[in-house]
Amino acid sequence: MSSTSIGQLMADMRQLVINLQTRERATDNALAKSQIVNDKISGMKEYQDEVANMNDCWRMQGRKVLVAGLQHENRQILQLQQENRELRQALEDCENTLQLVMQKHRDVVTKLAKQFIPPFRILQENKKCEVSINEKIVNLSRLLNECLADGESISNHDQELIARLTTENACLRELLNISTYNEPNIARNFLDITSAEKPNYSNGLTAVYDKNCEQSKEKVFNSSI
Repeated sequence: MSSTSIGQLMADMRQLVINLQTRERATDNALAKSQIVNDKISGMKEYQDEVANMNDCWRMQGRKVLVAGLQHENRQILQLQQENRELRQALEDCENTLQLVMQKHRDVVTKLAKQFIPPFRILQENKKCEVSINEKIVNLSRLLNECLADGESISNHDQELIARLTTENACLRELLNISTYNEPNIARNFLDITSAEKPNYSNGLTAVYDKNCEQSKEKVFNSSI
């Protein structure tokens, strides 16, 4: 998960907390108003009882004014009762909304935990694997460079040896031609001696080169492991 998603989630969480606090204050206000309405209703009922008692004992001209006042008070009582019912409904809606918001909050936290933690662990493991692979590649390159340097050194040595042997061969041929001119049988004797004692330079150089290559292969294999 990117840092932008986490920042957005934190902003949503802060807004959620602010909304919860606002809902809580609204609930407290609704409860206070409901209590006030109940107190008013109780007072109105007591007032109606007192008026009824007064009607039983009072039959004078002022009764019409009293009836009109009672009707007005009754309308106010009905309005207060309706307001009380609306406040109770608003309180129930607020509680239901609060439950939905908390459930949404729990779902968001659970989803975040499931989506963020496993990719973070995989990223750490991938970084470790990349570091190990880079180290192996560096070691492999170094060993290959050493092997190429050894091969180049051996190749230069072979070229120097071939040049020296070519020069010696030319000198020996010239001496052999001179000796053959003086003694005809000396060429056959020289060939017999050289065929019996001729060293195998190529096999020796090849063995040295093969040995160096085998050592380099062992280093590469060990580093890859």
